[in-house]
Amino acid sequence: IDDTEIYQQPEQEYLVYFMRDGCSWCAKIKDDVLRYQSKTTLKQYSKNIKLYVVNLKTSNKYSGILRKYTGDDGDRDNFYVSKAKKWDELYIPSTPSLIKITTNNNTRNSELLESGATKIKNKLFDYLCDEKDYSLKTNKITINFDLNGGVMGDELSQEGYPWTFINLPTPSKEGFTFIGWYDGDNLVDVLESKNYNLLAKWQETIETKFIEKEEIFSKLESEEEYYVLFLKYSHNKKDYIYQIDQYNTFALQRGYPLVYIIDFEDCQEIYRTYESSENGMFVDQAIEWNELYISDGYTLIHLIKKNEKKQASYIIRGLREVLNYLNEKYSFSTK
Repeated sequence: IDDTEIYQQPEQEYLVYFMRDGCSWCAKIKDDVLRYQSKTTLKQYSKNIKLYVVNLKTSNKYSGILRKYTGDDGDRDNFYVSKAKKWDELYIPSTPSLIKITTNNNTRNSELLESGATKIKNKLFDYLCDEKDYSLKTNKITINFDLNGGVMGDELSQEGYPWTFINLPTPSKEGFTFIGWYDGDNLVDVLESKNYNLLAKWQETIETKFIEKEEIFSKLESEEEYYVLFLKYSHNKKDYIYQIDQYNTFALQRGYPLVYIIDFEDCQEIYRTYESSENGMFVDQAIEWNELYISDGYTLIHLIKKNEKKQASYIIRGLREVLNYLNEKYSFSTK
């Protein structure tokens, strides 16, 4: 919804989630927010509180409520939410944030619930997995797994209720990447109220996609969106690179953006810091390789085509953090 519509929704009580384009923490829980919205349309969740999303920064607009409250009255850790009665009285100093709207005496009231990706994710889980007992109204579902040549380290859970979070397992197979569980020709990511016979689909793992610095913006013209990972000591990171190869195999099958690797030994010109940048990065405004300033050798950046030009944006740093990002954003796991 638009920011002007925060207090105008039909329910007497609902949640509003504030995110922002370019916010890496918002990106971390994008799938969780979408999953919450999707699940509350299902019959067994129909009475759960609804969630609306407000993007405080788009290509055409920057919302005026993304600001800090500098006064004393109603100040809660620099938030000014609880006394706001209309959208332009809200002060949201950061994203992501989650508020709750309630109606008393025909007046809308707002309450700050949580800020920060992990807290919001847990709060949505609490709202979705309430203490209601649906078991008297809904039968259990059963799941039969065919590993199709793969192996599993843990025992497979083969029954449950459709409203519980049944995490479908990730098997492994040497030389291959797990693409997903299929019920016939249908890829299954979210379980519905029915029984399943699931078959593991595999794809031979593709080779590492190394590129040169000159290719970061120019060579990959056919791809509208992709990532570039700057890697130090790549000759000692074979196991890690293989996990990136597995992600690329997984992404290619599902139409997700690929990850290309830059070996820092071949492009030390951009291994530098930018003095005016608070976090030592100067990425978001770069449209050419020699405009990049990367302050750490394990950095993931995102490139997307805008106005006929590839533009870069900083995503995250750290070897494990990169894999966690790919897992959280695309539900990819090598475990």
